[in-house]
Amino acid sequence: MLPFHKTQVRLAHLMQHLANHSTYHRGQIALMMRQLNVEPLATDFHVFLVEGRRETATAPTDQGNLSV
Repeated sequence: MLPFHKTQVRLAHLMQHLANHSTYHRGQIALMMRQLNVEPLATDFHVFLVEGRRETATAPTDQGNLSV
């Protein structure tokens, strides 16, 4: 049986933990890539947003009928 603790955490603290924890893991992955002599991709969120907007802007607008 696992111990169960009743606790209350503020949503702001939980969201901060989420951001920090994902940053930690992105750093681990970047380190592993460097150890394999591979240049890791950018891990900054703002870079992700900018590159995603570029891809959306350059994506073809007519992809045909994709319905099944």
